[in-house]
Amino acid sequence: MKRFICSFIGAALCVAAYSQASVQPQKARIFASDKTPMSTILPSLNAAKAGEANCDVEVTFPKPVPTFLPLNLINGMPIETQVTNLGSETVSGTVTLSIGDATIGTADFADLASGANANLTIEISTEIDAPAKKQTLTATAEITGKEDENPDNNSASTTITISENEFAYDHTTPSMYVDDNALGLPDFGSILVANTFHISNPVVLDSVSAAWGRIEGDKIGIYIWKWDAQSAPNENGYYNLDEQIYFGTHNQGLQRGMHYYKLEEPIYLASGDYMLGISFYGYGIAVDQITPGQMYNVFAETDGYRASDWSSYGFGTAAIRMYVSDVPASINTVTTSDNQAGASVNVNGNKLYVTGNASEISSVSIYSASGANMATAEVNGHDYSHDLSSFTPGVYMVKVTTKSGTCVRKFAVK
Repeated sequence: MKRFICSFIGAALCVAAYSQASVQPQKARIFASDKTPMSTILPSLNAAKAGEANCDVEVTFPKPVPTFLPLNLINGMPIETQVTNLGSETVSGTVTLSIGDATIGTADFADLASGANANLTIEISTEIDAPAKKQTLTATAEITGKEDENPDNNSASTTITISENEFAYDHTTPSMYVDDNALGLPDFGSILVANTFHISNPVVLDSVSAAWGRIEGDKIGIYIWKWDAQSAPNENGYYNLDEQIYFGTHNQGLQRGMHYYKLEEPIYLASGDYMLGISFYGYGIAVDQITPGQMYNVFAETDGYRASDWSSYGFGTAAIRMYVSDVPASINTVTTSDNQAGASVNVNGNKLYVTGNASEISSVSIYSASGANMATAEVNGHDYSHDLSSFTPGVYMVKVTTKSGTCVRKFAVK
């Protein structure tokens, strides 16, 4: 059994999580230095007390809302709201979403019974056409034909910044780039932490950033997968990650704080959902410790990658962000999983074979699932092989660069 102990350096919180394909992950044990009860650390979003009033609805944001939203992703961006009927009567009504004084979307709820919830997804529609500093995003619920007897809980607010190209869900600030907010593994183990991003309109991903509460100055890995936001976990409680569209290694940097990592080549992202992950050694990606948050731990098994949902552990959201730009007019359609290098990769016994086919291979690099470089070779030919006998069982990636382009393929050593 693989055992991962994940903690904050400041000892404010500690998590023990277990990952194995045949074992359901145990619930995290969360400890607070002041012995704060679990119910205080992770408050319920829906503490419905039906019956205290005839008509009373509450509205909340049950899932993380973008904190930085680029101009080219505003229209069509879905924001999830939740309405809870705290009164004794069945009610109907409308939730209105606004930025400042401008209404940007509405959704109706109908025949909501006492004590029941309704999740309403509202797609933003607005004429905002210039970056704006921090704004207030407000959801307001209004009952139709009846008076709400407790209007204090009829609205929920959060902050959002309309940016030129920065896309984020985390609330981290420079004051959080400290040990107490640095998540990682003791004994300098490797961990892969990821956030999910919804792309409402096609864009080009140019770079990503990560903020570090502590920095070891080592190499990091950047991973991007297609993500099915409607998928259910498998029988072991994990999500399968099938379509990987990017992998690259970068120098982490030398000082704690926000660091920017330009991708080796821009990536076209069609509308949909994606998971962006960062692998690193030791401590520690900065996390905001704000709920509701989103965070996944990604690990490799012999047949692929799995994601474990860590949103309930109280870490909040990791400081991982995207930077996107408009799609050039010259690009009509792009398939993100294309093998632009024209190369083929296969494993036979203890040998990895790479063939450039019609393209000459410039270089081949092999990486572990955590992003550690296992081997790099300059080839300058059409064929390459590598002895895998010294590799431990697991999932690896091979990056092949030819004159036609670059491709990344994963393979397993059993």
